[in-house]
Amino acid sequence: MKNYISSIVVVLLLLLLFADKPSDAQRLLRSIWRRFTRNTENGRPNTMPGRQEIVSRQDVVPASDDTVRPIQIPLTDATESQQETEPYIPQRRSSLFIDGTSLDFVYWNKELGNNKPIIIEFGNEKQILNYWVRGKPLKVITHGWLGTDEDDKGVFGIKTAYVATENCNVITADWNRVSGNYMYPMPAYQTARVGSIIAELLEHFVQLAVIDPSDIHVIGHSLGAHVSGACGAAFSLGKIGRITGLDPAGPGFEYVALRSDHLDSTDAQFVDVIHTASGTAGYSSPIGHADFYPNEGSPPQPGCLESYMPTALVNLIGCSHSRAHEFYADSVYNRKSYSAVECPSWEEYTSGVCKNNTHSFMGHDADPKARGIFYLQTNSTSPFGILERVL
Repeated sequence: MKNYISSIVVVLLLLLLFADKPSDAQRLLRSIWRRFTRNTENGRPNTMPGRQEIVSRQDVVPASDDTVRPIQIPLTDATESQQETEPYIPQRRSSLFIDGTSLDFVYWNKELGNNKPIIIEFGNEKQILNYWVRGKPLKVITHGWLGTDEDDKGVFGIKTAYVATENCNVITADWNRVSGNYMYPMPAYQTARVGSIIAELLEHFVQLAVIDPSDIHVIGHSLGAHVSGACGAAFSLGKIGRITGLDPAGPGFEYVALRSDHLDSTDAQFVDVIHTASGTAGYSSPIGHADFYPNEGSPPQPGCLESYMPTALVNLIGCSHSRAHEFYADSVYNRKSYSAVECPSWEEYTSGVCKNNTHSFMGHDADPKARGIFYLQTNSTSPFGILERVL
């Protein structure tokens, strides 16, 4: 029993560390924990199935013609009552076969606003050309593990920011049919294929002569950063203008490697990376043209340490991981508020040794000519940028 509990704790920690948004993992963990504690109540296993198990389970009975037919077990009053106290874990499935229909692409712009999404049919991109803002850049935004475009408080908060403030084209790429697999190694391994599909979509738009590759900017958080890199690597009509990696996932790439083809500086004309949970959920090493390490780039980011309780200590990693996309979205609303200094180390930065070195803004206003490692400090709450440090 002791080893069993230890294994559960390890799984729970991993879920909290690497989920695209901390609240996703928290909901899952509460469900797992309540089920575990109820099933072991009074030292006896509880064999009463939950609602999801009853809804989805199919018992098989032999038919008179020797064929096997499934029958659906109906819900009972008992199971309805149990649902009130027992949350269940959604059964998300991920296909090993991934094509253009596996992703959901949605188009946005300022005129349409944040409440009028235009669905893009893969392979029939010309259908949205009447909405396209000619002569303006394209922002493509994608999420990480367990993410979805239905949540505008995660990385898609960047979409909201651009639509509200910038006259540009925005596409959100939702690969939840793949990333929704709770077995993290599967979506981590499939990032290359997902990225290649996004690249194919972008090639269609280039072929329609509505956008130049240099005006394409792909933004991805966590596993989505590596999806973005794979998109840039697979793009065959030149070089994408910019890729921004928001705390690229470390597990499966930098350590416990499942793939060697992670986001790197060869994937676009300019690759900038924001590190906020280095060494835990995020990538530690510099992998772009310009790598930004706000607050040393590691947990806890300011405002993420609520207490020294074990649950809070775990949650601070998810909070720190999310800070990367929060900083970026904030940089869209509050322009040129994240001034960073090129410096070899955090210690040298905080000692003032590098104060006369090259400065560059982090986030939306990053200089495409910036090269090297950059450090900066932020506030603990939004707006995070320290305006008085702007040059």
